[in-house]
Amino acid sequence: MLTLYAAGLVNVHLAQVLPGKSLLGNRFFQFVVNTFTFQGIGLVLIHFFLKYHGVGWEELLGLNKARFRAILGGIAAALVALPVALMLNSLCAALLTKVHVRPVEQEPMQVLQVSVSLGQRIIFAVGAIVLAPIVEESLFRGILYPTIKKEGYPRLALFGSSFLFALIHFNLMTFIPLFVLALILVLLLEVTDTLLSTIIAHASFNAANFFIYLNSDEITRRWHDVIDSLRHAVSI
Repeated sequence: MLTLYAAGLVNVHLAQVLPGKSLLGNRFFQFVVNTFTFQGIGLVLIHFFLKYHGVGWEELLGLNKARFRAILGGIAAALVALPVALMLNSLCAALLTKVHVRPVEQEPMQVLQVSVSLGQRIIFAVGAIVLAPIVEESLFRGILYPTIKKEGYPRLALFGSSFLFALIHFNLMTFIPLFVLALILVLLLEVTDTLLSTIIAHASFNAANFFIYLNSDEITRRWHDVIDSLRHAVSI
C-alpha cells in the first residue's frame, strides 16, 4: 500500500515539476511510474523481509527443488487458467453491462492500447511479464499464504490471499477471473512445493494475454475463417 501511495506522489510531483510535459495525463508514463515504483520498492521490501527472517531468495523460490517439474507445472497451469479466466472475464463483462455498469479493462490493458512504439511495449512486457509475477508471487504465494496457513488458518490463507491478490488490481470486471487464477496458483504451489512454478505460470498467463491483446484482430479474423471453413465443409 505504501508503494502505491508513493507512486501517486511521484506522479503528482513530476506533473508539478514538468507542467509542460505533465506525466499525470500520460497513461504510459503513469503506468511506468506506478508499476516500477510498486515492483521496485516491493522487491526491496521483500528482500529485507527475507533477510530479517534469515531466508534467502533461493529458498523462497524453491530453486533447490525440481526445476523441470516446476517449469512444466507452471506452463500447464497457465494453459488451464487462461481459457477459464477469459471465459469468466467475458461473463463478468456481460453481467456488469446487464446492471448498467460499464465494464472497463485493467489499467495495463488500457495503457497497452496507447503504447504504439516497440520500446514502450518492451517496457510494458518487462513490467507485466517479468517484474509483476516475481513480486506478486513472492508476496502472496511466497509469504502471505504460507504464513497464514502455518498459523493454523488454511482456508483463510487460501481465500484471503486470493482475495487480496484480485483486489490490488483495482478492476471490477477482472476481480473474479483473478481470484480464480489465484486459487489455481495456490493449488499449483501445493502440488509442486516450489514458488518457481507459480512465477512461471503467472508470467506465462500474462505473456499469453499480452500476445492475444496485441494480435486480437488477426486472431479474430483467423477464428472466423475457421468457422466459415467448417460451415462450408458441413454444407458440402
